[in-house]
Amino acid sequence: GTGKTCLCLAVVMATKLSSFVCPSRPLKTNLSCLPLSLKRLAAERVLKTGIHWRSIADRLPMDIIDWFDDYPLYYEWIDAPTGFNFSRSRRIEPNWTTLVVYLSHLTLIIVPDNLVAQWTGEIYKHIEDGQLDFIVYDNPKQPIQPPLELLKHDLILISQSRFSYEHQKGGLDFRSRACQCPYIGSTRERACLCDLEIKPYVSPLLQIHWKRVIADEGHRLSQRNKLSELAQKLFCHARWICTGTPTQHLTDGLHESDDLKRLGQLLIQLGLEPFSSHPRLWHKYITQPFLKRAPWALRQCDQILKRTLVRHQPADIQREVALPPLYQRIVYLEFDRYQWLAHNCQIAMISLNAILSQREGPDYLFSAKNIKSLRETVHNLWQGCLWHSVDPGLLRSALENCRERCEMIGQDQSADDRDMFRIRDLLQEADASPDFLEIMNQSSPAWIVQGFSGLRWGQLMQADEGERMMQAQRLQEENVASEKARVTGVTSSKLNYLMNQIIRFHQKEKCIVFAQHHNERVEIYLLLKRLTKIRVLIYHENKMTNAQRSNIILTFNTSENANVIIMPVRKAAYGIDLSSATRVFFVSPVWQTAVEQQAIKRAHRIGQTKPVFVETLVMKDTIEDAMLKRRAKAHTEEFFEDHTLKHILNHARFVPRHCSPVLFDEPIYFNGESVKQQEVQSVVEGADNIEEKTDDNIEGVIETQSSPIKRYSEEPADPVEEPQAKKKKGVRFSL
Repeated sequence: GTGKTCLCLAVVMATKLSSFVCPSRPLKTNLSCLPLSLKRLAAERVLKTGIHWRSIADRLPMDIIDWFDDYPLYYEWIDAPTGFNFSRSRRIEPNWTTLVVYLSHLTLIIVPDNLVAQWTGEIYKHIEDGQLDFIVYDNPKQPIQPPLELLKHDLILISQSRFSYEHQKGGLDFRSRACQCPYIGSTRERACLCDLEIKPYVSPLLQIHWKRVIADEGHRLSQRNKLSELAQKLFCHARWICTGTPTQHLTDGLHESDDLKRLGQLLIQLGLEPFSSHPRLWHKYITQPFLKRAPWALRQCDQILKRTLVRHQPADIQREVALPPLYQRIVYLEFDRYQWLAHNCQIAMISLNAILSQREGPDYLFSAKNIKSLRETVHNLWQGCLWHSVDPGLLRSALENCRERCEMIGQDQSADDRDMFRIRDLLQEADASPDFLEIMNQSSPAWIVQGFSGLRWGQLMQADEGERMMQAQRLQEENVASEKARVTGVTSSKLNYLMNQIIRFHQKEKCIVFAQHHNERVEIYLLLKRLTKIRVLIYHENKMTNAQRSNIILTFNTSENANVIIMPVRKAAYGIDLSSATRVFFVSPVWQTAVEQQAIKRAHRIGQTKPVFVETLVMKDTIEDAMLKRRAKAHTEEFFEDHTLKHILNHARFVPRHCSPVLFDEPIYFNGESVKQQEVQSVVEGADNIEEKTDDNIEGVIETQSSPIKRYSEEPADPVEEPQAKKKKGVRFSL
């Protein structure tokens, strides 16, 4: 949000009529095929000096303009095999296939797929109509114009996927080859038939010598990936990398080396000599002296950055653009009882695995061979801070193993033995709660419902599934769920808190909800859609076309009826302009502070006119809490690389029993006749053995497919289908 897009567009506009710099190659033009005349000689001179004739096109005769369009300046490029010596004289020179490369004043901008519409919008916003001739390529089915047609534009805007598609078709893999056609008789002249062969596809992007190539969000080029390889294949006079995060914003010695490596890779992509031709020189003359604290190393690195870096200083931005204040706070929440029990069951199984495996061997979860299982376990534990259902079968298996081990413990008890008894007590509590086990059979949080008069406790819990469905339908027909029935919350404190905040602010402010896991985004979306009828937009990581992503962003920024958007942190943290939003919610802490700051800058950026409020939701005394406290001291890019945090996880303690869950600020009423019930089940905290309840204040759990709420207007249809939760991966512990 510091004006990088405007800076790039300003450079394009300021230099679009300037002369291009001719490369050190023999330049040609097919004007020589025309009859010799003074007019033709003058036209050749204009082309070969690089003068941009379009600035004076209104004063030129039409035949001269046609010449310039039809016979542009070009050179021939040969990709000879490695080791071929062109300077060596030969009696018969090989006839190489050549690539014709046209000189141009064009700028090519390679943009992430989700930012194409934003770039287009910035062009229309800041540049007057007719002042910039540009074309956009973001659809693989849209063919790229021939090079002579491309030369008529000023700017080419292409998405990364469309650019990669040119490589998939082989258009960026031109290879020269010597003619192998037979000789004519006893002469040394070949009867060349190469032109009659079916020639491979050559991308028009490869047939143009660009004035400049700009890679937006170019920090991705700091790693050796396919995009960086493809960008290097293009012919251009200047290369630009546009990014707000060239490094990781980590300050320890390990990441100093990593940052210097990233910086060197970016400079190699920019073609900075001698490092572009000899990449190893960067490590030898820059990285090593810098890490050894050589006196001149910092000065040399500073000089290189001054030669290559163009940026807005923070002081300049603050002086010229007064951004509104940014308020950030951490919101600590406590578990609902059933969520607390489920989360502690996950911790119990991790601890049980460590004790029974004696923290060694292939069965130990934290062994090097089980890194995949460890990641899935931590992923589930992390999701459990919003909601994660524990497998009842796995719970019972763990309880049986725990009981067997407890029976073998004698009088002299170690710390692990005492932990084993605590694990057993917790698992027994969970296994003895039929309402908890029933909730765990569902993939989503249960609804807490009040006002079902005459509802018999346990009536549905004791029936099998088919009978329970029939009884639920019968209860519905008898209007058991009357208009007095109301939803007071769900069994997830985070969902309840988000619901309260969004209901509170969505009518006057736009809200962004950043979630790191797919299932979290789905749960939030479905709860808001079913209970509140608030129009919610969801920005998918996958399974969305570029047009759909662009429409989602455009709808959020412009529509008065779409004030809530749910987004993945990493996919949406870079480049997107969401300055219309003033409320930002992080469902869980983000390990990398640079990614978190980039996500916040989607709203708190140039163009924002109102204060921005950021809230990060953290479950108290959980892995989230430990991660947040550790993040300020850690210096690792990946969560799993931090050994201190792995130690904390390996010796995780139970979350204390201080259940003060957040419920809805105001109960949400509904008419039972509109509810399509899947199940109706009674839930009263701490009353598992009560057989009958007739009080109107009884709490129940109800699962619905469509919202019964009538307080909000109907939700407009969105172009994106309702998201589906991914199948949750369970980890089978060796117990």
